[in-house]
Amino acid sequence: MLRSSTQAGWDNLGDHPAMKPVSEFDDDYCRRIQSACLKAILEASIDPATNTATLRNGEISKALLRISAMLMATSKEASSPTQIRHLAETYAKDFRQLVTANRASMDKDGGPPFPVLHQDELH
Repeated sequence: MLRSSTQAGWDNLGDHPAMKPVSEFDDDYCRRIQSACLKAILEASIDPATNTATLRNGEISKALLRISAMLMATSKEASSPTQIRHLAETYAKDFRQLVTANRASMDKDGGPPFPVLHQDELH
């Protein structure tokens, strides 16, 4: 477990509701992490020459997978090949469900929440 932002000397990271015990899934914490990751991805993707952000899905997905694998490697739940396989199966199931839900939401809402150009459309 990492020290708190105050103990680590980080800047004030904003006011947040009290976190749930580690034994309980904390959806508010999950949303804050998701929001911070997306913000960091957008900031890292800005081309200063054009002031636009090109989101390169392949590189972003690989980076997030690497981060996820690094974090899971620190857990007791990943201490054997069998446990790692179970984690990967759960991850794959969750991934499929989330992609399907996001696609359905985008279809219902008329598209993604930001403009998207695919590589074959950049001619």
